[in-house]
Amino acid sequence: MSEKLKRKIMEPVYLSILLGLAYVPGILILKRFYFTINFADRSGLIFLAILFAGIYFGTLFFFAKLLKEEQDIRLFIMIALVTAAILALRIGFLDFKSGDYLIYLSEWMNHIRSYPHFSALSQNIGDYNLPYIYILFIISRINLPDLYLIKIVSIIFDVLLGIYGLKIVGLRYKSKWVQVVAFVAIFMTPTIILNSSVWSQCDSIWATFVLASFYYLLKGKSLIAIVMWTIGFSFKMQAIFFAPVILLLILLKRIKVAHLMVSIPVFFLWFIPALLAGRSFSNMIGIYIRQAGTNRGLSVNGPTFANFFEFSLTPPNEGLFELLAPVSVFLSGTILLILLCYAYAVKEKLGDGEMIHLSLLMNATVIFFLPQMHERFFYLTDVLAIIYAFYFPRKWYIPLAFISISLLTYGNYLFRDTSNVLNVDQLALLMFLIIAIVAKDFFVSTMPRVEIREQ
Repeated sequence: MSEKLKRKIMEPVYLSILLGLAYVPGILILKRFYFTINFADRSGLIFLAILFAGIYFGTLFFFAKLLKEEQDIRLFIMIALVTAAILALRIGFLDFKSGDYLIYLSEWMNHIRSYPHFSALSQNIGDYNLPYIYILFIISRINLPDLYLIKIVSIIFDVLLGIYGLKIVGLRYKSKWVQVVAFVAIFMTPTIILNSSVWSQCDSIWATFVLASFYYLLKGKSLIAIVMWTIGFSFKMQAIFFAPVILLLILLKRIKVAHLMVSIPVFFLWFIPALLAGRSFSNMIGIYIRQAGTNRGLSVNGPTFANFFEFSLTPPNEGLFELLAPVSVFLSGTILLILLCYAYAVKEKLGDGEMIHLSLLMNATVIFFLPQMHERFFYLTDVLAIIYAFYFPRKWYIPLAFISISLLTYGNYLFRDTSNVLNVDQLALLMFLIIAIVAKDFFVSTMPRVEIREQ
């Protein structure tokens, strides 16, 4: 082999192709010793391996482009090895069937298949909004187990979530090593792995679009930021927890009101395929209203303020729920209003780091005080906490605390693990203390300093 060809092969772009191809036999070999995935025939396993090889290649190709100027082959090989290992870990969880999959997702897929062609889109299937139902419709036509396909979609967005986290960290650090570490930190976060690869949930999808929105807001590109946020909201209502950041930036005139208006057509564009299939407009517009009425507990395994009341957990006392839910909403709104007013008062001090700090604080605070919160609703909080730690390295313990609390609540639901040292009430108290620390640090770092002159 000529020296020129060797140098060519060792370039990151060509290496990403070779490693992507090598991932297929790698998965087939690991299947014999590690994975428990089962297929009736070998062709299904090969197809699955090709899908994951595609995810692996796409990830490496992004990093090959990112590192093109540096040509740092050591860094590229490191990210190639780490990504391969973390993807393999996710593949190892593919066979796990969560309660959400067994009760909801698998039934939705069967329901979709029971209708010919596009007529399934005319039906009221599931309680998720239309974009995700469209994804389920598409993958229902692929000859692989539904469980695997649902998880693969979420894993793809795990990668994209890490990439946008990297981009936000890249606004502060030009070092590619730091940016790569930021990607790895997000991609290997236990709650993110569990959410997509074990739980079969799709929180990585809406969170990716919201994080992309945040990145473009920090870059001053408000139009594409609003489009991204609206897409995230179209997937899941939890994107609304980022709305206070958008509201603040409107008040600070960093987002044009005209750009905000683009969210209306972007949101309703998702209605068109279902409308053409015969679904009524009123049925589609009521999806989020129906979602809000699904659970009647002040807390749904979320480590929130409601857990300070022993009667808050499902099933609730209906009278107490009707009394305390509005109080909880009012409390959350009041605290949010105080934060917005304070942020506006110190707007000159709100650089990128302070905006990330404030976004973490508002996101965690709103979720903590609202009623009917699941443990998964802190998903974006965990990601923002990781990014926050890159901007404020001395606060490394903040993401560790948030993620640890989330992880314990995940265990309560996913594995029915009631042996935790801390119950959800105690975890709620810890969550309150962590939020209080984040709030204190924000106020201390941004509060105007008054100079006292001696007469």
